[in-house]
Amino acid sequence: MAVIRYMEKGRIVDRCAGTLINERYILTAAHCIRNENLHSVILGEHTKGQDRDCNKYYDFKGMLDHDQTDCAEPVEEFGIESFEYHHDFNRPRFSNDIGLLRLNRSVIMKDHIKPICLPVLSELRNMAPLNKYIVTGWGTTENDNPSDVLLQAVLPRVSNGACQERIDRSRLNIQLGSKQMCAGGKNKVDTCKGDSGGPLRFFANHEEGTRFVQFGIVSVGTASCGQQNVPGVYCVVADYMDWILDNMQPSF
Repeated sequence: MAVIRYMEKGRIVDRCAGTLINERYILTAAHCIRNENLHSVILGEHTKGQDRDCNKYYDFKGMLDHDQTDCAEPVEEFGIESFEYHHDFNRPRFSNDIGLLRLNRSVIMKDHIKPICLPVLSELRNMAPLNKYIVTGWGTTENDNPSDVLLQAVLPRVSNGACQERIDRSRLNIQLGSKQMCAGGKNKVDTCKGDSGGPLRFFANHEEGTRFVQFGIVSVGTASCGQQNVPGVYCVVADYMDWILDNMQPSF
C-alpha cells in the first residue's frame, strides 16, 4: 500500500492511495494524479498516528511485555519523478481511471514494503470474475473522518448490469464500460473518500504460487459510501496491462 500526499494551502495532506508494483512505480487512479500539487509517496505505512508500527504482547496479568514488542521498520518517503495517466481518462465520464507514479529513487524491498502482483499472465487476465474481493485503504469511515489505521473489507462482486441499474436508480451520471467493474455498496461496507487509487485484490494462483493479485483500482462511488446500496466502481487492471507495461520506464 502507498499513501499519496499533496501540498494544499501550505500543508501536506493525504488524499489518495496506490500500490507498489515494482521498485520505481506506484499504480493508482488517474483522477489522483491529475493534480499539480502532488507532493510525495509514503510506503510501509499502517497506523498513521504512530512513528513505528508495532505488535504489542501482554502477559497473563494484562501488562505490556516490552521484551516481546515486535516493530516494523519506519515508513519511507519518496519524491515523485514523473507521472502518466491514461490519455482517454474521463472519456466517457469516469472511464480509463488509471495512472502511474514514478518514484525518484528505487525502493529497497523489506518485510513491510513489498510489491503486489498484477494479472500479467494470460490465465490471470482472462480468468472469470470472482465472487468477492478485498479492498484496503485509509478512507473515510462511518464517523465521516479518515481512518488512522489501514482498514480492509471483503466486498461482494456486483455484475455490471445490476450495478448500472442501481446507478440509474440513484440518478448518478455514470455509464459503465467493459473495462469497469463493481463491488460492495451495502451494509455501510464500501470504499469511500480517501480510498481512491487503492487496490481491489484477492488470492489467485501465480507462477510463484498463491499470491495476492490486484484486479481493480478504486475509481468512483457515491458520497454516502455504502449507505445507498450503490456499489463502488473499479477500473479493471487486467484490461490495462498493456498500457501499464508500455508506460513503465527502466528502473535506472
